[in-house]
Amino acid sequence: MTHMSCVRGALLLACAATISVHAQGLETNGVAGEVSGQPVLVSDSVTVVPARAALINRRHELVSDWFELDGTSIQEDCGASLCFDQIETNGEDSQTSRLGDGYYGQDCGVGGSRWFLGRNYCNTLFADDVDLLPDCEGVTIGRLQHAWWWQAGGTGTREQCFIEFSFYEDFNDCDGGARFMGGIVIDFGELDSSQGNGFYYSDIPLCYLPLDRLKSPDDGAGVYRGAYYKRFNGAEDFEFATCAQPMLWTLRKPLNWSFSTWRQFDDIHPRDGVLDWPNECSDYDSGVCGSPLGAATAFFRKGTRNGENQITPKLRLDCLSGQKIIARVKNLEPGAVLSYELNGVVVKTQSGNRQGKDRATLTVERRFPNTVRIPEYFLMRNQKCE
Repeated sequence: MTHMSCVRGALLLACAATISVHAQGLETNGVAGEVSGQPVLVSDSVTVVPARAALINRRHELVSDWFELDGTSIQEDCGASLCFDQIETNGEDSQTSRLGDGYYGQDCGVGGSRWFLGRNYCNTLFADDVDLLPDCEGVTIGRLQHAWWWQAGGTGTREQCFIEFSFYEDFNDCDGGARFMGGIVIDFGELDSSQGNGFYYSDIPLCYLPLDRLKSPDDGAGVYRGAYYKRFNGAEDFEFATCAQPMLWTLRKPLNWSFSTWRQFDDIHPRDGVLDWPNECSDYDSGVCGSPLGAATAFFRKGTRNGENQITPKLRLDCLSGQKIIARVKNLEPGAVLSYELNGVVVKTQSGNRQGKDRATLTVERRFPNTVRIPEYFLMRNQKCE
């Protein structure tokens, strides 16, 4: 079965002191099967567009048809604002977003490179804890970003790629559906092995589809499960990928509001489709810039669409020449007072109009990564003007 094990409160317990994981096929530190050391930085990446997606339930059964995703463009409605960012990209539309560095008040000097644990490290099922930004409790996720290493069978091979993302209220789904918030499986078609090509990155739109029911934890804190498959037709007909792993990045930068601990559950000891405490608790406090690391993933909350009753404030950033950012805010309380925070410093304070909208022009440095926040509404986005 592909369910999470009963590990209530596991994220509050201690793991090893450094990055320490159990796997086969990598250099060991003298303990049979154990690997301990620094992550490896990978500079080459390939952007891939998802083909289709479907909903799953807590038993990982398909509960919807497959819906086409190919070519869908997103900006405001799907990604009204960041809820959790452990991947770090600019704020562009899904078709032009790029991995970056230097946002959130710290530059690790690696640009769009990301870490991984070696090309033969196979981690096809993992679970990482999340503490989302305020106002992201129990919201619909309209956009997600993810980077992963697709080893398949090595250089010259290719394999069908499905990736699952599921939210849980906490790390124990043994009590049933009350702790499962929602899940989705995304089909990327056949992908060449990352070996010789680079890791994969995708910016995935969800909110314009009939299946937009990927819900975050009710209290904003919980866990998401990720899994890589080479075949997925539901709980009774699936097969994990030959070899894959999430790329790794940090959210421990001064201006990043989202939070995750240094611990992650990895199905590697043994690799059997079940997450077990304590054998599969990995410590990602590696000592590299921004450490601890975690699975390179971001979640955005969905915005309001025409005809919907909910009111979701939105923040959009556009470059006007290389030194001006136009910040547009919608769906506010009429006349609300807003603070425009640029890279940690409030540069403007002004009131929205009677329609609940506002606009501000912010002066920035050309090609400098910028983080803009509206603290009154916990809105946050990144942008770099070329």
